[in-house]
Amino acid sequence: MMHLKIVTVDRVLVDEPHAERLFTKSEVGEFEILPNHAPLIVLTRPATTRYAVGGQERILFTARGVLRVLSDEVLFIADAAERKEDIDLSRALRAKKDALEALQGASKTRAAELKEDLARALARIETVQGAQKK
Repeated sequence: MMHLKIVTVDRVLVDEPHAERLFTKSEVGEFEILPNHAPLIVLTRPATTRYAVGGQERILFTARGVLRVLSDEVLFIADAAERKEDIDLSRALRAKKDALEALQGASKTRAAELKEDLARALARIETVQGAQKK
């Protein structure tokens, strides 16, 4: 078992002392953290994040963040995070549409911001729709 904390600037979303695994995405791809993992600090990207407790998988959206593993303590500090059941799918679909439309003819600086907005919207959509398929 490992102690998993997922926090944002304004709240602790997960404080689970008996997590069995964590699965999320970094800038270089998907990865899984298991108990007794080697120490690690990694930058994460917007993703569907999954963790297990008592054999039950729990699903949430996490935005960009920093994940630190030290012994059996995992701290995930994310810019934003939401449980799957709290995500407003219609809002995420609108955000995707708005970002795609705004990208047309956007400056390089604005395009970078819009691509981040798009990545967050797509990750939220994947979190809801991917979980519905299971």
